[in-house]
Amino acid sequence: MTDILITKLKEKIAQIRDESGVIIVLKGFPLSIVGIDAPHIASMVDNKFTYFMQLMQSNRKYILYEEYICLYEFLIQQFKNIIVVENNLYINLYPLYADISDKIICGLQVHFDTDNQNQDDEIGDINEYIQIYSNYTEIGGIGFIVYNDPM
Repeated sequence: MTDILITKLKEKIAQIRDESGVIIVLKGFPLSIVGIDAPHIASMVDNKFTYFMQLMQSNRKYILYEEYICLYEFLIQQFKNIIVVENNLYINLYPLYADISDKIICGLQVHFDTDNQNQDDEIGDINEYIQIYSNYTEIGGIGFIVYNDPM
């Protein structure tokens, strides 16, 4: 990502981050640009309520779009303003910035790869993940995803 884009994003976020009742959702941006490690999606998928409570206790003002989709019902009850900042360098295919296990990545690849000759590969339990993602592919060794809309 270009330094100009990151600088502009940080300026915009700085304007709104101190408002109460507001959470910022980063779509197509890594949380590392605001100094936060990528979340472990498995812990969120395993127990949404506990994850949400930990999020609230941490006073985090930024979340990834994955968290937004998965925690949507909790978030709309808790925050009066949810601001989605979307990286317009991508149309619908975004880099995967969340921390997801290799086993789940493999399951997503098998699930979404219609050309896969070996359809007998074990997918595993990815039901919660296909609620978040509507496609997964790798381009140049980098994972890219397409999000499902939460509504």
